Amino acid sequence: MFTLLVTLHVLFAVFVIGPLAVIPHLSLRFARNRQADQVRSIATLTTVFSWASVIVFVLGFGALSFDTESGVGFGQLWVWLSIVLYLAAFALAFFVVVPSMKTAATEIEANPEGTGKPTGYGALTATAGVVSVLLLAIVVLMALRP
Repeated sequence: MFTLLVTLHVLFAVFVIGPLAVIPHLSLRFARNRQADQVRSIATLTTVFSWASVIVFVLGFGALSFDTESGVGFGQLWVWLSIVLYLAAFALAFFVVVPSMKTAATEIEANPEGTGKPTGYGALTATAGVVSVLLLAIVVLMALRP
């Protein structure tokens, strides 16, 4: 059971966490080009991948609970750091990045001929970058297990 859970954890991490780290950055180009529909679509994708990332989180907990051989447990620093970093990344993606995209799309729809970047573009850029760095840090922790 442990091997199955770890395999699923890694597969879902690749196919869910990877896009979650990259997709929000696509909205930046569309926001600069004032393409509201695309920004809104990427906001929806980011929401879906944020919720799907919970599956990776749950599979990781399941794998830890079935691990009887390696001695890895919830008390190890890299495990707790990964949990905290994931919760921060999820919260930022769901509560900051997605609303920022929706706000940008609404602003672009209200003034499609406007020039420049929509309000909140800088916050969207920074927060999307922080989410990606947090997810990258989790990958490093999972690989190195310090």
